[in-house]
Amino acid sequence: MKKLVNYVACLLIVAGLSLTTNNEANAQTTRRVNNNPAAAAPFTTIQAAVNAAVAGDIILVEGSVTQYAGFTLNKQLTITGPGYFFNQGTPQNPVNQANNLTASILGGMFLANGCSGSTIQGFSGLGINIASSQPVNSTFNNITIRRNNNVSINFDITGSTTYSATGWLITQNYDILTSFTGTTTNTITAVVSHNYCSNQNFSNLSYRANVSYFNNIINNAILVGNFGIPSSAQIHNNIFRGSGTYTHISLGSTGSSASHNNNVYENTNISTTYVPQINNSGLNNITATNGNVIST
Repeated sequence: MKKLVNYVACLLIVAGLSLTTNNEANAQTTRRVNNNPAAAAPFTTIQAAVNAAVAGDIILVEGSVTQYAGFTLNKQLTITGPGYFFNQGTPQNPVNQANNLTASILGGMFLANGCSGSTIQGFSGLGINIASSQPVNSTFNNITIRRNNNVSINFDITGSTTYSATGWLITQNYDILTSFTGTTTNTITAVVSHNYCSNQNFSNLSYRANVSYFNNIINNAILVGNFGIPSSAQIHNNIFRGSGTYTHISLGSTGSSASHNNNVYENTNISTTYVPQINNSGLNNITATNGNVIST
Protein backbone atom coordinates (compact mmCIF):
# COMPACT_ATOMS: atom_id res chain seq x y z
CA MET A 1 0.00 0.00 0.00
CA LYS A 2 2.84 2.36 0.88
CA LYS A 3 4.47 1.71 -2.50
CA LEU A 4 1.17 2.55 -4.25
CA VAL A 5 0.85 5.82 -2.33
CA ASN A 6 4.43 6.77 -3.20
CA TYR A 7 3.80 5.90 -6.86
CA VAL A 8 0.68 8.08 -7.02
CA ALA A 9 2.51 10.94 -5.31
CA CYS A 10 5.31 10.74 -7.89
CA LEU A 11 2.76 10.86 -10.70
CA LEU A 12 1.14 13.96 -9.20
CA ILE A 13 4.51 15.69 -8.86
CA VAL A 14 5.45 14.90 -12.47
CA ALA A 15 2.04 16.08 -13.69
CA GLY A 16 2.41 19.30 -11.68
CA LEU A 17 5.85 19.95 -13.11
CA SER A 18 4.54 19.34 -16.64
CA LEU A 19 1.61 21.72 -16.10
CA THR A 20 3.92 24.41 -14.71
CA THR A 21 6.27 24.03 -17.67
CA ASN A 22 3.42 24.29 -20.17
CA ASN A 23 1.97 27.37 -18.44
CA GLU A 24 5.36 29.07 -18.50
CA ALA A 25 5.80 28.20 -22.18
CA ASN A 26 2.35 29.63 -23.00
CA ALA A 27 2.58 32.68 -20.74
CA GLN A 28 1.05 35.83 -22.19
CA THR A 29 2.33 39.22 -21.10
CA THR A 30 0.47 42.53 -21.39
CA ARG A 31 2.88 45.38 -22.13
CA ARG A 32 1.63 48.88 -21.31
CA VAL A 33 2.51 51.87 -23.50
CA ASN A 34 1.93 55.56 -22.71
CA ASN A 35 4.00 58.41 -24.19
CA ASN A 36 3.08 60.82 -21.38
CA PRO A 37 6.09 60.82 -18.99
CA ALA A 38 3.79 61.46 -16.04
CA ALA A 39 2.08 58.13 -16.66
CA ALA A 40 5.27 56.25 -15.78
CA ALA A 41 4.42 53.42 -18.19
CA PRO A 42 7.00 50.68 -18.83
CA PHE A 43 7.14 51.74 -22.51
CA THR A 44 6.75 55.15 -24.12
CA THR A 45 6.79 53.90 -27.73
CA ILE A 46 4.90 51.07 -29.36
CA GLN A 47 8.07 49.93 -31.13
CA ALA A 48 9.88 49.43 -27.84
CA ALA A 49 7.00 47.30 -26.56
CA VAL A 50 6.96 45.24 -29.77
CA ASN A 51 10.72 44.70 -29.53
CA ALA A 52 10.37 43.43 -25.96
CA ALA A 53 7.35 41.24 -26.68
CA VAL A 54 7.19 37.59 -27.66
CA ALA A 55 4.60 36.00 -29.93
CA GLY A 56 1.18 35.95 -28.27
CA ASP A 57 1.71 39.02 -26.09
CA ILE A 58 -0.70 41.96 -25.80
CA ILE A 59 0.43 45.55 -26.36
CA LEU A 60 -1.92 47.91 -24.52
CA VAL A 61 -1.63 51.46 -25.89
CA GLU A 62 -3.21 54.11 -23.68
CA GLY A 63 -4.87 57.30 -24.88
CA SER A 64 -2.70 60.38 -25.27
CA VAL A 65 -2.83 63.97 -26.52
CA THR A 66 0.42 63.21 -28.38
CA GLN A 67 0.44 60.92 -31.41
CA TYR A 68 2.48 57.76 -31.14
CA ALA A 69 5.39 57.18 -33.50
CA GLY A 70 5.02 54.63 -36.26
CA PHE A 71 6.29 51.09 -35.77
CA THR A 72 7.02 47.79 -37.50
CA LEU A 73 5.13 44.67 -36.48
CA ASN A 74 7.13 41.45 -37.01
CA LYS A 75 5.53 39.17 -34.40
CA GLN A 76 2.13 37.66 -33.76
CA LEU A 77 0.73 40.19 -31.28
CA THR A 78 -2.54 41.80 -30.23
CA ILE A 79 -2.15 45.59 -30.23
CA THR A 80 -5.03 47.34 -28.50
CA GLY A 81 -5.78 51.07 -28.29
CA PRO A 82 -8.36 52.68 -25.98
CA GLY A 83 -11.14 53.02 -28.57
CA TYR A 84 -12.76 56.19 -29.91
CA PHE A 85 -15.75 58.57 -29.71
CA PHE A 86 -14.82 59.77 -26.24
CA ASN A 87 -15.89 63.41 -26.58
CA GLN A 88 -17.75 64.48 -23.49
CA GLY A 89 -21.49 64.68 -23.90
CA THR A 90 -21.66 63.03 -27.33
CA PRO A 91 -24.45 60.53 -27.84
CA GLN A 92 -21.96 57.92 -29.09
CA ASN A 93 -20.15 57.63 -25.78
CA PRO A 94 -21.03 59.85 -22.83
CA VAL A 95 -18.56 60.46 -20.04
CA ASN A 96 -17.98 57.00 -18.69
CA GLN A 97 -14.26 56.50 -18.13
CA ALA A 98 -11.37 58.25 -16.46
CA ASN A 99 -9.31 58.83 -19.61
CA ASN A 100 -11.25 60.15 -22.60
CA LEU A 101 -8.19 60.31 -24.87
CA THR A 102 -7.77 58.31 -28.07
CA ALA A 103 -4.57 56.87 -29.51
CA SER A 104 -3.41 57.65 -33.04
CA ILE A 105 -0.28 56.61 -34.93
CA LEU A 106 1.92 59.17 -36.71
CA GLY A 107 3.76 57.53 -39.60
CA GLY A 108 1.73 54.35 -39.63
CA MET A 109 2.16 50.69 -38.84
CA PHE A 110 4.27 48.51 -41.12
CA LEU A 111 3.64 44.77 -41.38
CA ALA A 112 6.75 42.60 -41.60
CA ASN A 113 7.42 38.88 -41.92
CA GLY A 114 6.31 37.13 -38.73
CA CYS A 115 3.22 39.28 -38.12
CA SER A 116 0.75 36.58 -39.21
CA GLY A 117 -2.10 36.05 -36.75
CA SER A 118 -1.92 39.57 -35.31
CA THR A 119 -4.87 41.73 -34.28
CA ILE A 120 -4.94 45.56 -34.36
CA GLN A 121 -7.86 47.26 -32.62
CA GLY A 122 -9.02 50.36 -30.79
CA PHE A 123 -7.10 53.16 -32.60
CA SER A 124 -8.33 56.48 -33.95
CA GLY A 125 -6.11 57.46 -36.86
CA LEU A 126 -4.03 54.61 -38.28
CA GLY A 127 -2.32 53.82 -41.58
CA ILE A 128 -1.32 50.22 -42.33
CA ASN A 129 1.29 49.33 -44.95
CA ILE A 130 3.78 46.58 -45.75
CA ALA A 131 7.33 47.08 -44.48
CA SER A 132 9.99 47.50 -47.17
CA SER A 133 12.55 44.86 -48.22
CA GLN A 134 10.82 41.77 -46.87
CA PRO A 135 12.48 38.39 -47.57
CA VAL A 136 11.23 35.83 -50.09
CA ASN A 137 8.26 33.75 -48.87
CA SER A 138 7.30 36.26 -46.19
CA THR A 139 3.83 35.68 -44.77
CA PHE A 140 1.20 38.25 -43.77
CA ASN A 141 -1.68 35.87 -43.15
CA ASN A 142 -4.71 35.97 -40.85
CA ILE A 143 -4.44 39.65 -39.93
CA THR A 144 -7.46 41.07 -38.05
CA ILE A 145 -8.15 44.82 -38.10
CA ARG A 146 -11.20 45.74 -36.08
CA ARG A 147 -12.93 48.47 -34.10
CA ASN A 148 -10.76 51.35 -35.32
CA ASN A 149 -11.73 54.83 -36.44
CA ASN A 150 -10.25 56.58 -39.48
CA VAL A 151 -8.05 53.74 -40.70
CA SER A 152 -6.33 53.47 -44.09
CA ILE A 153 -4.99 50.13 -45.32
CA ASN A 154 -2.65 50.22 -48.31
CA PHE A 155 -1.28 46.71 -48.73
CA ASP A 156 0.84 46.32 -51.87
CA ILE A 157 2.77 43.06 -52.46
CA THR A 158 3.76 43.66 -56.06
CA GLY A 159 7.23 42.87 -57.38
CA SER A 160 9.12 39.65 -58.04
CA THR A 161 9.25 38.49 -54.41
CA THR A 162 6.86 35.68 -53.41
CA TYR A 163 4.61 36.66 -50.50
CA SER A 164 1.49 35.24 -48.88
CA ALA A 165 -1.39 37.43 -47.66
CA THR A 166 -4.53 35.39 -47.01
CA GLY A 167 -7.24 35.18 -44.39
CA TRP A 168 -7.49 38.89 -43.55
CA LEU A 169 -10.51 40.07 -41.56
CA ILE A 170 -11.38 43.78 -41.52
CA THR A 171 -14.45 44.39 -39.41
CA GLN A 172 -16.35 46.87 -37.22
CA ASN A 173 -14.29 49.90 -38.28
CA TYR A 174 -15.63 53.43 -38.71
CA ASP A 175 -14.39 55.45 -41.71
CA ILE A 176 -12.06 53.05 -43.47
CA LEU A 177 -10.23 52.99 -46.79
CA THR A 178 -8.80 49.71 -48.07
CA SER A 179 -6.45 49.23 -51.01
CA PHE A 180 -5.06 45.80 -51.88
CA THR A 181 -2.56 45.14 -54.67
CA GLY A 182 -1.24 41.65 -55.44
CA THR A 183 0.46 40.05 -58.44
CA THR A 184 -0.17 37.07 -60.72
CA THR A 185 1.55 34.89 -58.08
CA ASN A 186 0.80 36.87 -54.91
CA THR A 187 -2.97 36.71 -54.47
CA ILE A 188 -4.57 38.59 -51.57
CA THR A 189 -7.73 37.27 -49.93
CA ALA A 190 -9.72 39.16 -47.31
CA VAL A 191 -13.16 39.56 -45.79
CA VAL A 192 -14.35 43.14 -45.20
CA SER A 193 -17.51 43.14 -43.10
CA HIS A 194 -19.60 45.33 -40.77
CA ASN A 195 -17.69 48.56 -41.48
CA TYR A 196 -18.94 52.10 -42.01
CA CYS A 197 -17.41 54.41 -44.60
CA SER A 198 -18.63 57.99 -44.86
CA ASN A 199 -16.58 60.11 -47.20
CA GLN A 200 -14.02 58.33 -49.39
CA ASN A 201 -13.75 55.49 -51.89
CA PHE A 202 -14.24 52.45 -49.73
CA SER A 203 -11.95 50.00 -51.48
CA ASN A 204 -9.59 49.63 -54.41
CA LEU A 205 -8.60 46.15 -55.57
CA SER A 206 -5.73 45.67 -58.00
CA TYR A 207 -3.76 42.73 -59.37
CA ARG A 208 -5.27 39.49 -58.06
CA ALA A 209 -6.91 40.97 -55.00
CA ASN A 210 -9.96 38.86 -54.18
CA VAL A 211 -12.04 40.33 -51.39
CA SER A 212 -15.50 39.63 -49.97
CA TYR A 213 -17.60 42.60 -48.80
CA PHE A 214 -20.47 41.75 -46.46
CA ASN A 215 -22.79 43.90 -44.33
CA ASN A 216 -21.01 47.25 -44.77
CA ILE A 217 -22.48 50.75 -45.08
CA ILE A 218 -20.75 52.38 -48.04
CA ASN A 219 -21.33 55.98 -49.08
CA ASN A 220 -19.20 55.76 -52.23
CA ALA A 221 -17.52 53.19 -54.49
CA ILE A 222 -15.69 49.86 -54.71
CA LEU A 223 -13.11 49.66 -57.52
CA VAL A 224 -12.28 46.10 -58.64
CA GLY A 225 -9.31 45.22 -60.88
CA ASN A 226 -8.36 48.82 -61.40
CA PHE A 227 -4.94 48.41 -63.04
CA GLY A 228 -5.21 45.85 -65.80
CA ILE A 229 -4.96 42.44 -64.09
CA PRO A 230 -8.26 40.88 -63.02
CA SER A 231 -9.44 40.75 -59.45
CA SER A 232 -12.74 39.57 -58.04
CA ALA A 233 -15.12 40.61 -55.31
CA GLN A 234 -18.21 39.22 -53.63
CA ILE A 235 -20.40 42.17 -52.68
CA HIS A 236 -23.37 40.99 -50.64
CA ASN A 237 -25.77 42.42 -48.03
CA ASN A 238 -24.29 45.93 -48.00
CA ILE A 239 -26.00 49.31 -47.90
CA PHE A 240 -24.74 51.69 -50.60
CA ARG A 241 -25.67 55.36 -50.35
CA GLY A 242 -25.53 57.96 -53.09
CA SER A 243 -27.45 60.49 -55.13
CA GLY A 244 -27.94 61.28 -58.77
CA THR A 245 -26.19 58.96 -61.22
CA TYR A 246 -23.49 57.23 -59.20
CA THR A 247 -21.11 54.40 -60.06
CA HIS A 248 -20.87 52.31 -56.90
CA ILE A 249 -19.00 49.34 -58.38
CA SER A 250 -16.36 49.74 -61.09
CA LEU A 251 -14.71 46.81 -62.86
CA GLY A 252 -11.64 48.46 -64.28
CA SER A 253 -10.00 45.63 -66.23
CA THR A 254 -10.96 42.77 -68.54
CA GLY A 255 -11.62 39.62 -66.58
CA SER A 256 -12.41 41.34 -63.30
CA SER A 257 -15.64 40.21 -61.73
CA ALA A 258 -17.99 41.09 -58.92
CA SER A 259 -21.07 39.25 -57.70
CA HIS A 260 -23.42 41.75 -56.06
CA ASN A 261 -26.46 40.26 -54.40
CA ASN A 262 -28.92 41.37 -51.70
CA ASN A 263 -27.54 44.91 -51.44
CA VAL A 264 -29.62 48.00 -50.67
CA TYR A 265 -28.96 51.12 -52.77
CA GLU A 266 -30.27 54.16 -50.90
CA ASN A 267 -30.88 57.64 -52.27
CA THR A 268 -29.38 60.35 -50.02
CA ASN A 269 -31.03 63.25 -51.85
CA ILE A 270 -34.74 62.81 -52.49
CA SER A 271 -34.80 65.88 -54.75
CA THR A 272 -32.76 64.04 -57.41
CA THR A 273 -33.34 60.87 -59.36
CA TYR A 274 -31.08 58.13 -58.05
CA VAL A 275 -29.44 55.84 -60.62
CA PRO A 276 -26.91 53.46 -59.06
CA GLN A 277 -24.55 51.98 -61.63
CA ILE A 278 -21.92 49.31 -62.13
CA ASN A 279 -19.15 49.95 -64.65
CA ASN A 280 -18.65 46.66 -66.48
CA SER A 281 -17.52 47.20 -70.09
CA GLY A 282 -19.46 50.43 -70.07
CA LEU A 283 -21.89 51.80 -67.53
CA ASN A 284 -24.82 49.60 -66.62
CA ASN A 285 -27.61 50.45 -64.25
CA ILE A 286 -27.93 48.29 -61.15
CA THR A 287 -31.38 46.76 -61.20
CA ALA A 288 -33.58 45.24 -58.52
CA THR A 289 -32.51 41.68 -59.32
CA ASN A 290 -30.57 39.05 -57.40
CA GLY A 291 -32.08 40.37 -54.19
CA ASN A 292 -30.79 43.93 -54.66
CA VAL A 293 -33.12 46.73 -53.53
CA ILE A 294 -33.06 50.28 -54.89
CA SER A 295 -34.61 52.88 -52.61
CA THR A 296 -35.42 56.12 -54.43
